[in-house]
Amino acid sequence: MIFRSRGIAASLTVFIVIVSGTMLAFSTSAAHGPPVDNWTVALYIAADNNLEIAWDHYTLRGLLDIPDSDDVNIVAMVDRLSTNGTEFLEFSGDSYEVVATYPEMNTGLGETFSFFLSEVTTMYPSENLCVIAWDHGGSWLGFCSDDSQGGLIGMNDFSYALNDAGVYIDVFALDACIMSTTEVIYEAYTTGLVSYVISSEMYVPFDGFPYDDMFTPLTENPAATPEELCSIMLDGWDAYYHRGRSVNLVVVDVNAFGESLSVFQTWSDALLGGLSAHEFEYLTAVDESLTNDYIATTVDLYDLCEQIIANVEDEVIMEASMAVMSTVDTTVVGLSTSGWAQDMHGLTIWWMSADYVRYLPRYMEEVQFATDSGWGTFLETLYV
Repeated sequence: MIFRSRGIAASLTVFIVIVSGTMLAFSTSAAHGPPVDNWTVALYIAADNNLEIAWDHYTLRGLLDIPDSDDVNIVAMVDRLSTNGTEFLEFSGDSYEVVATYPEMNTGLGETFSFFLSEVTTMYPSENLCVIAWDHGGSWLGFCSDDSQGGLIGMNDFSYALNDAGVYIDVFALDACIMSTTEVIYEAYTTGLVSYVISSEMYVPFDGFPYDDMFTPLTENPAATPEELCSIMLDGWDAYYHRGRSVNLVVVDVNAFGESLSVFQTWSDALLGGLSAHEFEYLTAVDESLTNDYIATTVDLYDLCEQIIANVEDEVIMEASMAVMSTVDTTVVGLSTSGWAQDMHGLTIWWMSADYVRYLPRYMEEVQFATDSGWGTFLETLYV
């Protein structure tokens, strides 16, 4: 595991939210009095699908193993598949209390996610906030599916929810598959409301995050800064998954990534300019890159650039690709990776194949990175 320190401020409240089959917990100390705690850790549990059992067997048990702390609120809003209605849970060591109930909600809507964020900050004010979205993930297509009502939080829903709630999130984590993408990180950046994103380039095992390993150290040191919490979470993941599985977990500095937009614009322009001469070499580079094989080819960005440099003899394209690699190095500030995923560098990007052209209009319409970086225009020119 690597962690490149950049320094962050302190205090933690733990929030856990369970949605349709997943559980969320909110701290009582903040909800029942004016004092502001160090941290709130809030889980948005979208368990209205086939992951409900994972909530019961892994996540809930892990949360109940986190020691109680007067300075850390651990809460969850949970929506299950097997029951109607939505619950807010507040954890206190090895027990939890249902502190609020709501009618059945579609946890796949940006409006519901915004509601959750607002409730968390109202009930559990704290100096620092860690929010965890728990459920299936599908790269830029979205996260937190709701089988009962058919929702999925896409990129435009994600940024809408953050802007609508107006809540600053020090650490936003996705306990969901394949969400460490350029598209997700940039979408968070556009809101100006997220410092760090923690997610995986790979599929997250059914166990999900090891919550006891990830947050027990926080209850022991509630003055931890956001950056220190990121490191603690990586350590907990690494301790649980370090053997036998090809997995990774990534910490990205959101502002640093967003401020590198011009690097991606230059890269997209360079690739577009060389398309007529190097299309075959581009496709060869993609074929040779590390990928998680989701919705066509979602490739490790750093490795893709390495393969482009190895296959394309064009100084402009090579220099632009090296600049992207440097950006990955400086914006991925934490990485725990194992198995064959150990050669991945922390961020993926969507490279559409001809079989997935039908997704392009949605990509262009819903994903801000696609338009702002010029990447969508490059893909459109290549395949349409």
